[in-house]
Amino acid sequence: MLLSGLLAFMLGSITAAAELLSKYRDEPWKALITRGAIVYLFINGLISMFAYVVVIYFKIIVDSLQASLVSGTGAMAILRSKLFVYASGSGKEYSIGPDIVINVFMKAISGQIDRERAFKRQKLIICHMADLEDGDFDSLVKFFDTVIPSFQGIDKDDIANHNDMVKNLIKDNELPNKLKIFKFGYLFVTLVGEDNFVFSMKNFKDYYAHHLKSTP
Repeated sequence: MLLSGLLAFMLGSITAAAELLSKYRDEPWKALITRGAIVYLFINGLISMFAYVVVIYFKIIVDSLQASLVSGTGAMAILRSKLFVYASGSGKEYSIGPDIVINVFMKAISGQIDRERAFKRQKLIICHMADLEDGDFDSLVKFFDTVIPSFQGIDKDDIANHNDMVKNLIKDNELPNKLKIFKFGYLFVTLVGEDNFVFSMKNFKDYYAHHLKSTP
């Protein structure tokens, strides 16, 4: 029974990890080792283990392995369910059910993970892009556009979405070019990850120093 309970805990944690991996696309594995993520995985695991104990105790499922699989993969889905939806006079809908408490709690943890990742991303962008000048924006966009074909597994929809956001950034006449550079950096690092961003920035600065600066 102990091993089956641990299996339920592990499956619950893995299910939560898959959710985080799909959300933080730039460095999904780094997101998993943040403090917020560890708490998130642990709580999901505990909920799945608790569900396993309930299932076994009330003999909802007799087979311990089957109970582990059901509890590990389905506990959070049940707890996030809505018993019914209440519509207020203003037309706003409020869900009534266990998901009220669970969603508030999980949203707080997810927000903590997001803040930790945002802090590291800001440090990365400032560290590698603060020395760029306003006039570097167009060259930066063109150079980084040549980097994208080096990837073979990036989803076409992700590339299309990235290109659309870059086009909108280029058209934004109110945002100074210096800030456009920073914003472009966030878009690019989301698409390719931190290591590729750092390497691409190094290549851009080398290319810029040896080619563009020397062009009359």
